Amino acid sequence: MGPWIWTNYPQQLAPVGQGKAASASPAVCQRPQLEQETLIDENCVLGSGEPTALLYGDSNATHYIGFASALAETAGLTMRNFEHSACPPILTDPEPYVQKRFLESCRYSLEKVRPLLAAYEVVFLGASWPFYERYGKRAGASFERDVRDFIKFLTDEGVRVVVLAKVPIQKNVDNKCAMKAVKAPWIICNLPEGSPRRDIQFNQVLADIADQNDLVRVIDPTDMLCDTKTCHAFEEGMPLYFDSGHLNFKGSWILGRRFAKSAEGAEIISFIRPTE
Repeated sequence: MGPWIWTNYPQQLAPVGQGKAASASPAVCQRPQLEQETLIDENCVLGSGEPTALLYGDSNATHYIGFASALAETAGLTMRNFEHSACPPILTDPEPYVQKRFLESCRYSLEKVRPLLAAYEVVFLGASWPFYERYGKRAGASFERDVRDFIKFLTDEGVRVVVLAKVPIQKNVDNKCAMKAVKAPWIICNLPEGSPRRDIQFNQVLADIADQNDLVRVIDPTDMLCDTKTCHAFEEGMPLYFDSGHLNFKGSWILGRRFAKSAEGAEIISFIRPTE
């Protein structure tokens, strides 16, 4: 520890602390296994009244909590969320796509969740799409087919689906440095210049699915985070990412509020507004 300089640490750390993982919020219900009590927990609901929208998926759904909340709030939706730490949203057995240590909890959670999904008017769906695709190919599985089947299952029940694309990967994110610098001002945190832009191929698959189904939309924040050559993890010195593949809570909220004011965001908000 130390030697630390005495500062008004709690006040200074508060905004830096917004760089924490979205899963740290008490309103976020990401679990290593989804039990019935989590699926109906009122603490997992954002807004007032009966939730008609759901944020669901893995940790890549969780990090969209600020983003989806900004849209749901603008649309007048009450939104529930529950997420498994590392389990794809599919109908089939997840064995081809998950590591052995997650398999049984993933299977269990999918069985618990599946009967509840059609009760929601809107489902925001997030996952580490390219990871599951790559992992499944080793076993000869088609993740694209399973994702298409899952989304069709939802839309056949009349659910409006908003698929949340994978964000660009950032390899040089260090939020801990910024937090240390609050109490140790001599620490210099050099902000990375960003990572080269490499558009994620599976995001285009998701876009194609949406093009073929009137009840599906896709949100891809790549253009919000990247210019033509570089993807950025910081904005005016503030970290937008928690780690290489997940937005932090504050970054998610900022991007969601900005998106809600855009023409594309206005179309999504109109799409998810409660029906009479």
